Formats: sequence, structure tokens, C-alpha cells
Amino acid sequence: MRKKKRYYGRSRRKRRRNSGYFYGMVALGICLFIASALFVGRGAKSKNFDAKRVRSNQCVAFYPRQTKNMGKAFAEKLCKKGKRKSVYDYKTYKMKDYYCYDYGNDQTLFLDKHFKKPQLKPLSDRGKKMISDYLRYQMKSDGREEAYTSDFMEDTHYTNLKMEDFEYHFNKESFICKFQKYDTVIEIPLKYIAKELGLDLGVPQEPYSKPYYIDPKRPMVALTFDDGPSLNSDCTDKILDELYKYDAKATFYVVGRSLSEETNPVIKKGLELGNQYGSHSHSHSNLVKLSEEQMRQEVMGVCDYFKEHFDYEMTSYRPPYGSYNDQVDSVIPLPAILWNVDSGDWESRNSDAILSKVISGTSDRSVVLLHDIHEASKKAVVDGKMIKTLIDRGYQLVTVDELAKFEGVELVQGIHFCWD
Repeated sequence: MRKKKRYYGRSRRKRRRNSGYFYGMVALGICLFIASALFVGRGAKSKNFDAKRVRSNQCVAFYPRQTKNMGKAFAEKLCKKGKRKSVYDYKTYKMKDYYCYDYGNDQTLFLDKHFKKPQLKPLSDRGKKMISDYLRYQMKSDGREEAYTSDFMEDTHYTNLKMEDFEYHFNKESFICKFQKYDTVIEIPLKYIAKELGLDLGVPQEPYSKPYYIDPKRPMVALTFDDGPSLNSDCTDKILDELYKYDAKATFYVVGRSLSEETNPVIKKGLELGNQYGSHSHSHSNLVKLSEEQMRQEVMGVCDYFKEHFDYEMTSYRPPYGSYNDQVDSVIPLPAILWNVDSGDWESRNSDAILSKVISGTSDRSVVLLHDIHEASKKAVVDGKMIKTLIDRGYQLVTVDELAKFEGVELVQGIHFCWD
């Protein structure tokens, strides 16, 4: 019987074909890799005629020829930290005697007219406050829990800030600080801070407006202070400092007889820190006992003073003694703000008693009555750590207008907010 012949040739040829295919694909991959690298390394061109380039990490970064080692080092850093096979090019902005080379995504090289990194002057207290304000604002708006603690407030108080605490760079609109400790980046408009940095960038400077964030889901309280500003003591000033220390705000109901060139600076300070001001009449008279014209003069005269001296529009008033009637409501074109927690400071003049009443009586959405003319009130707020205690209990300290907004109350004429 004949044996079947076995054919090995076709199988061997098939294996040779598969092997050749595999090595061919490997070779193709290597070629594509080299081509890609050559494209990134040699094919990329800058939009700038004077650009030089560095190649690293399969990236290309261009830099201005005149910046020499500063520009080269910055470009190398971009390649090192950037995505592979990326091309980094720049736009140039001239800012008076400075140059801003913008690579996008907040990657900028900022140099002076000698193409060196500008030397900033030591930060002024005002400059430190701006950095502190924006750090607190950013952390809160990012929902960072630690940003609502008194420890964080104390740690980020402007007196504790140093240039070594953050890395910084510029773009054409902002001074950008990166805090490693808090893993946070903040951007402060140059229109506010350029002067404080000692830089003349040709950016028109504007009055500073403090950023402030309120979380509508967190408890909030409105502290209110009547009868100030204090004339012969530092009560109002120290209370303002304590509010700022803990990123808090309050509403001050001032009396006209205390307004003067002497007290204007402390009011200006309070406004700059974001506090609210309302009228508490000129002479603390019981409005119910006055004629309609006297009512208007008592309440609206204070509003006129603030409009004239501070360009500030008052949006509410507090009737002295909490006394009002239908006639007062029809004459005064503002909502009346009252209270539901009375510190009793006007009566006890005892700091411990004041502190105890406020802490024990305060709850979410409370409006607290205090006076910034009594030494005992200042002692309760500052030495007694009233604000720190409220912060530690989870409260945000806001203005009356802000509290009403989150309560869904429209503050208009005839409204008696908080107590009727």
C-alpha cells in the first residue's frame, strides 16, 4: 500500500510570510516614530521671525532670540512639563518697559527691558491684602472645606504672607500666584495690583474691589453695629480689623452727628473691606414723634452724606429704638432693618455678658444687634473672639443685604426685615 506524501513546503512558506509581515510592521512603526520625531523636531515653524527653538521630550518650544538664556530655560521647562509631541509658540505683548511672551494656558515669560525677570519691590500691606483676599476667595469658591475654618483665616491673614509662600508669573492682564501649600492658583487683575508690585506696566489703575464668596448652602449670620462710628476711641477701627481677619463682613448703621472729616477715614476703610452701611438717623431721635419733614431729614440726610463723600448708595435704614409706624413707612423710601438677637451691650456694658448672649442666641439667618461705640462691645468682639467663635461654629458672616437675598426677601420701602 502506498504511503501518503506529506507536503511541508506550503506551511513553511506561510510561516515565512507571517514572519515577514510582523517584521515589516515593526519597521513601519519605527519609521513612523522617527518621522513623527523629525516632524516635531524639524518641521515645526514659529510665527515669530526672531524665534529660536529647543527640542526635548519629543517637543519643540520656541523662544525670542533676544531673551537668550532666560528664554531658552523657559522653553526647556515647557518641553519638560508639557505633553509629548507638542509645539509651543508665543505671542508678544509690550507693556510699557516690559515684555510678556504668552504661550497660552497661563504659560508666560515676563521680562523687563533688559530681558531679565523683573525684581518686585517688597509687598506693601495693601498688596498683601489683595493676595490674601483672592486666595480666600478662590479656595472658598472651589468648595475647599478648610477655607471656612478660623485656622485657615488666621494662616492666610495678610500679615502672615511672604513672597516665598508662592511662585508667580504674569500675563497681559493678571498677576498669577501659585500656592503649593494649598494647591491653588489665583489671578489678581493688574489694574489693582501693578502699583503695589512696583511695576509701571501702562495699565490704568482702578479702585480695588475686594472679592468675597458666599456659599448659599452654609449657615449665615448678619452682625449689625449701631450708633457709630466711634469718635473718641478705636472701637470701630478694631472691629473692622477683626472682621477682615476672618474674611467676614457686617452692616453698620451710623448716626449723622458722628460723621465728620475725622471719622471719614474709618468709614472709607470699612467700605473698602466690603462692609455695608445704612442710616440710623442723624440724632438718634424717635421717628414716630417727628413730623414727616423731620423724619426725612433725620434718615435721608445720612444717606446724602454718604452719596456726597463716598459715592455710596445706602439701601436700608434702622429706626432708632426699633420704633416705626405706618407714617414712617410711607415717608422713608427705604426698608427698615431690625434684629432678632439683642446682645444687650447698650445695657450691660459687660463684655462677657455680651459674648454669652450673642453666642447662645445666634442661629442660622440671625440678625444680631451690637454697638460699635462701647468699649465692652469691642472687647467682646475682639478680645472675646466672638467672630472666631461664630466662624468655628460654621457661620458665614454676611451683610444684611446678602442675608435678605438668600432669604428670598426683596428689600423695598415698607418692608421690616427680621422683626415685625
